[in-house]
Amino acid sequence: MLIGAEIFFDLLLEGKISLSKDMPYLINTDFGWVAGRTHSTDLCSKSFECIFTQKSHNEDTFLERFWELEEYKIGSPQLSAEEKNCEQHYIKTVTISENGRVQVRLPFKVNLDVLGKSFHLAKQRFLSLEHRLQRDKALYKMYSEFMNEYVSLGHMSNIKAVDFSKPHYFMPHHCVLRPQSLTTKLRVVFDASAKTCSKYSLNDTFMVGPTIQQDLITTLMAFRLHKYALTADIAKMYCQFLMDNRDR
Repeated sequence: MLIGAEIFFDLLLEGKISLSKDMPYLINTDFGWVAGRTHSTDLCSKSFECIFTQKSHNEDTFLERFWELEEYKIGSPQLSAEEKNCEQHYIKTVTISENGRVQVRLPFKVNLDVLGKSFHLAKQRFLSLEHRLQRDKALYKMYSEFMNEYVSLGHMSNIKAVDFSKPHYFMPHHCVLRPQSLTTKLRVVFDASAKTCSKYSLNDTFMVGPTIQQDLITTLMAFRLHKYALTADIAKMYCQFLMDNRDR
């Protein structure tokens, strides 16, 4: 363990033992007794032994796990078959409009006929939500404003009739309140993990693509390269992508 001099002396306690002339001192600290002595370049050519003790009988495995935890692997990660298929789906289906908006298709991995009935569950959860909103006028107002904004931005549109003979999915939704937030105090969560009567949800039909953001350790190390760091948030980031009409 490397400890900077600015805190080292605060760790020292009363107690120092000299073992002999050429042996280290034992010094009492907040971490227990530590051994130390002066360093001489004459000793660099000699061999030293480091004693490691642990209750487990498998020291090699313990050390190996320690180094694996501390290892930072460099290079592109190996993609699974599903991750590769998801990337190929993106490459084949993504389009960019004249105004620069990106349009995508949903990455289905199974036939949507597996989706069962979902209207009854979504309706029950909506009625429960509506009952909560009626008791809290301020929450009702924020929820209504959010939904109206979705309509005005084109993220949501009214459907007059539903063909129940074709694959469909009614998505329940609820809200999460964050009073401490400076921007979005109410966030509406759309639950695509809600199961239908066939035990499949909409999320179950999607491929899962690879992680495309950089590793957390890379981000942390980048913070040490410069004196100042900036963070930012993209407003309605996922809503900036257009959905193909066939998947709406």
